[in-house]
Amino acid sequence: MSSITTKATTRRLDEDFAHFGYPHAIVTDNTTCFSSAEFQTWCEQRGIQHLHGAPLHPETNGAAERLVQTFKQSLEKSDLPPADALREFLMHYRRTPLASGSSPSQLLNGRQIRTTLGVIIPAQRQ
Repeated sequence: MSSITTKATTRRLDEDFAHFGYPHAIVTDNTTCFSSAEFQTWCEQRGIQHLHGAPLHPETNGAAERLVQTFKQSLEKSDLPPADALREFLMHYRRTPLASGSSPSQLLNGRQIRTTLGVIIPAQRQ
């Protein structure tokens, strides 16, 4: 994002949540845009419980930190322009099974998303 103000952040969150609805809870760090009264009001109006990570301890959010590290490594290895590399990374990340055995796309949409891998290796239709 080019601006990390509370207004810009909530606008982007509203755009994202327009696809799938508001979550029950959101976990953020303690940056200014998330600790403002404006953000607290925004969460309350939408029925979102706002949870904070421990200040100055990014390791408390290990999964997110690991995702950022994995993404940066993927971006460095990619020959694609950054926006295309991001889309490709997200497509594969959302398709990769978690420890539970289901991928993020399966958990969110109830189905596995289709990628170019599915064209090469067609899955059995159920």
